[in-house]
Amino acid sequence: MFRELFRYAARVRLIPLDAVERWFDYHELRNDTAHLYGEELAENTLRMLHSFIEDAEELARVIG
Repeated sequence: MFRELFRYAARVRLIPLDAVERWFDYHELRNDTAHLYGEELAENTLRMLHSFIEDAEELARVIG
């Protein structure tokens, strides 16, 4: 369901086409952090945080 939502967002130009895979990854990471714990998961989350913030700010700019 969410994958199709991100694909649709790209089709209507809310997010860039090259960002769709990243949004898939953000959603998967969100699910993992809700159910799993550990140092490796925390480090992976921190590595992705910068790109998520950039993508979220771009989405907010497009919507605004």
